[in-house]
Amino acid sequence: MKFKYYSFLASAVLMLAAACTPDDHDLSAPELTADDLVEGKAYKVEIDQATNKVTMTSLLGNKYVTSWIHPQGIEKKNSTEARIPFAGDYEVKFGVMTRGGMVYGAPYKFSINTTNGDLLTDPLWTYLTGGADQSKTWVMDHGQLDLGSFTFICAPMGWDKFTDGKEYTEADYPTYKEDGVDSPNWSWGAGEPDWLFGGNSEIYAAMPELTFDLINGANLTVNGVTKPFVMDPDRKTLTMPAGVKWLAPDVADNWLVDWVNLELVKLNEHVLGIKAIRNDGKGGNGDQRMVICYVEKGWDGTWPSGGPSAELAPVQQPSYDNLAESLFTIVGSDASYLGTATTLLLNDETPYDYMWWNGAVKQDGAPVGAWQWIGNYGTPSAPAYPAIDDFALTLERNNGTYKASLETIDGASASAFTIEGNKLVFEKEITLLSVDNISISGKEFTVMACDPDNEEIVLGVPAAKDETGAVNRYLCARLKIKPIGGGQTGPTVLAVDNNYVKSYLESGDHYRIELYNAFYDEDGLYPIDLTKLRFKKGQTIKIRFTLSGIDWKADSDPKVLLAHNFDKDLDPFTWPSGGAGFDVPSAVSLNKNGETEISLTNTSDKTLKFEGTSCLTICIQQKGLVNSPVDADGNIDASQVTASVTSLTIE
Repeated sequence: MKFKYYSFLASAVLMLAAACTPDDHDLSAPELTADDLVEGKAYKVEIDQATNKVTMTSLLGNKYVTSWIHPQGIEKKNSTEARIPFAGDYEVKFGVMTRGGMVYGAPYKFSINTTNGDLLTDPLWTYLTGGADQSKTWVMDHGQLDLGSFTFICAPMGWDKFTDGKEYTEADYPTYKEDGVDSPNWSWGAGEPDWLFGGNSEIYAAMPELTFDLINGANLTVNGVTKPFVMDPDRKTLTMPAGVKWLAPDVADNWLVDWVNLELVKLNEHVLGIKAIRNDGKGGNGDQRMVICYVEKGWDGTWPSGGPSAELAPVQQPSYDNLAESLFTIVGSDASYLGTATTLLLNDETPYDYMWWNGAVKQDGAPVGAWQWIGNYGTPSAPAYPAIDDFALTLERNNGTYKASLETIDGASASAFTIEGNKLVFEKEITLLSVDNISISGKEFTVMACDPDNEEIVLGVPAAKDETGAVNRYLCARLKIKPIGGGQTGPTVLAVDNNYVKSYLESGDHYRIELYNAFYDEDGLYPIDLTKLRFKKGQTIKIRFTLSGIDWKADSDPKVLLAHNFDKDLDPFTWPSGGAGFDVPSAVSLNKNGETEISLTNTSDKTLKFEGTSCLTICIQQKGLVNSPVDADGNIDASQVTASVTSLTIE
């Protein structure tokens, strides 16, 4: 995540006097003025810069009812605390109840020096913003996909009602009658009533989108204006940027009691419910409480199996079946080698960066989590490294012992090491790279990735922990495996034995040429060596073939597709059926009188292999396009056609 300093002044004009009356409190204590409410005299603020915890304590004793306005909300307490994730400038206001109402002193300003990523591990951050270095856009629930745009509720209701499902009783809300409602559990899904904003029903269509992000801090963008916001997942509060009109521009300032300090009543993958107070001019609980409901932009109202969830997968450290073997595996163009030594170079584009555990990554609707790159390289938090070409780390093995030789711009060093679980533990401290205040050094390095197929090994040192003490962020050197002999130049050519090419008419629909199909494994013999049929990210398989023995109609333009079963890794793919399915960008026109080339590019982030349940099949459109040879149904007679694959390359 790109964490940088930013300034946030949590200022707001608050109307608490209307919510409280002098009859509520003992005012026998001496009357105080704003000038009396000074930090160090009337209250104290203590800041723990190691954890970003801010403790606020009244020094006035119990005779005064005190209130705090701080970056994470408003509280009527003698003491409280806030945990602020991001570095920046903040302020606290301290107030006391007087006969004339609540009086606040001048704000006390303070700074948080560093960002504490551990305070961002609550799942609500991911659901609101999309997660680290991401953004998420919310639109008003005009279509009643959940609560609907506006729901009126009783004053005390909040997260407990709309997320936990609490049923309110008179014991929970004894003053409900005095406050003008018929039941302590009353709520009304009003939708978008025409009277709500002074009879201007057109105002709903002008409600802006809200985009929350965790990019260089926590930010809210409304109508092109971006400012920082604060959320407290524990208190379920949302502090909007002061001065930002996050409802429609025509909604007057006096329509809400407070535009800044809000409550969360609901937040999950797709629904955001914000509690606000409509200014009816009655004060206290006489002012109507509303839930303003938003839904994730583009959501269609459907839930995965199990419904909404605010859970994240706990941190899982990388694990390997045989790390000692994988570290020394070198994949060539035609074979894999288990070497006695391997040399690792820095990645040319991103020699280092941060990796973080994204617990919100899901599989089949359930959170499974994944380690992901943050993408900070080249920013002030991860400055560019100027000596990529001067780096080489050589690992050697000999009868169960290991040693490493390191060359960097700062010189050469060497150390023995052991392999312990997912870690390389060195006898001597080594520094893989150092730039400005960034240093990837130590005796113990976690292997965050070991992927010989993609020629990548990632070594990391801990950079942060979550609330359980598990390391959830690493500073990593991104290394590439040096190919044997400097690496292959030019395409890899795979031999094709046309004696084993299967070609046939598929269900009276289209003509197929099978290079590999696990579902037609009658004899286990294929025209290509499956151990070599794999392609790395960014590579392209190109196949050239000819068809002979067909008299095509003069005006026909038969299309060709290269079919596969990598629908979860590559762009969505649908097998042709019923004469349809050929009108896609990847289809090419058949050369009816010569050689046709068809290709498939690996756009995923990993090496794709065909063994198992995948396939590589050329599909050719034919229905209604052939003069001869045809069968009784007018389809191509495959027994009279000769298919020949002339070349197959991976490049």
